[in-house]
Parts: sequence; C-alpha cells; structure tokens
Amino acid sequence: MEDPRAAARALAQQDPGWVYDLWLKYWAHGGSADIFEFDAYLRGYTERDPFELRILAWAIEDLTATAGTNPPSVRPRRSRAGRA
Repeated sequence: MEDPRAAARALAQQDPGWVYDLWLKYWAHGGSADIFEFDAYLRGYTERDPFELRILAWAIEDLTATAGTNPPSVRPRRSRAGRA
C-alpha cells in the first residue's frame, strides 16, 4: 500500500481547508491524532502507528467519494461564520 500522506498533501495544496475536513473523517474512522498532530503527520514531521495510514486512506476515500467529480478546490464549502 502506498503512503496516503502524499495524496493528502497534494489535495491540501489545492485547498488548505481540506485538511480540517480530512481530519474530521480520519477522527470519525478512529484516528487518534488531534488536528495539530494530524497536520504534522501529513507533512512527515511525526510518525504514527502504521494502522493510522490505513485510517487516513479510508478518510481520503470517503472525502473524494463525497466530493464526486469535483476536486476539493471547487466543491462547495460550509460556512464557518458564527462558530465560537
């Protein structure tokens, strides 16, 4: 299995906000890193358990499937206004 972090980094370069959406999917699938650890993990600054790569791959599959044919940079974004 290829390292899905490369795919995640490429998608995040298109839309930096995508990292947060990816982290939410990763967390929902059982990932254990908080958002800051997750970002460092994607960038290769830290390492995590090898199973975390599988969880990341599942999260990427989910997000790209829900985005349909639209890449992350052109898919509709949720408004973050009004959040505390």
